[in-house]
Amino acid sequence: MRVSPPQNVRFRTASVDLAPASFSLTVMRADLPENANGLRALLDWYVQSGVDLALDEAPHDRYADSARARTASLTEPAESTAMLRTLPQPTAAERPRPAAAPIAAPDEAIRAAEQEASSARDLAELAARVADFPHAPFRDMAQHFLFGAGAPGARLMAFDAAPGVTEETSGEAFSGLSARLLDNMLAAIGFDRSSAALAYVSPWRPPGDRALSPHEAAIFAPLRAAGSNWRGRTFC
Repeated sequence: MRVSPPQNVRFRTASVDLAPASFSLTVMRADLPENANGLRALLDWYVQSGVDLALDEAPHDRYADSARARTASLTEPAESTAMLRTLPQPTAAERPRPAAAPIAAPDEAIRAAEQEASSARDLAELAARVADFPHAPFRDMAQHFLFGAGAPGARLMAFDAAPGVTEETSGEAFSGLSARLLDNMLAAIGFDRSSAALAYVSPWRPPGDRALSPHEAAIFAPLRAAGSNWRGRTFC
């Protein structure tokens, strides 16, 4: 269903970031009584469009970011890129927002994910490669990269589809209400976070907490499979 913005209300224009591109939306003066209905209509439109969290204080032109990324890839030395990929992964607070990547065809994105997954030598390098993977769906639409929690080398590994609104707000993986339920389930079988590994299929929260599409899940599948490729593991 196509969602249209509310009409016939008085706005003053501002730019709001709705990656992958910046769109010119509007902000109304809340002190004008005649704008009350318009404000409610605009908020409803935001919710229906999947906008429920602010990413940054300032808007981003994703098309310009993508163009700069293509230019940088032509000039950056290969050895510099390889060295950066082996460095320890920075925290979400330290990590700058990556530049938008050129849009890839579905099969091309899946092949690129398979190549990245097969090239990682250990879990730390895999996390860095996933964080930098340019074709990851909605990578630029989430604020935090949340790779997982618990004990990475544990025999039991539990998967969730993606972080939720609590995780996206706090920047802490597996911190919402569903994670508390998972903790209780693990306790019921004699495990906890010190003896189980927790991971997401997508380390980024989808817009509006929607479910992953089959194509999105197919892109993430090689990356997650590489992170769980140990013999003797039990999955849930």
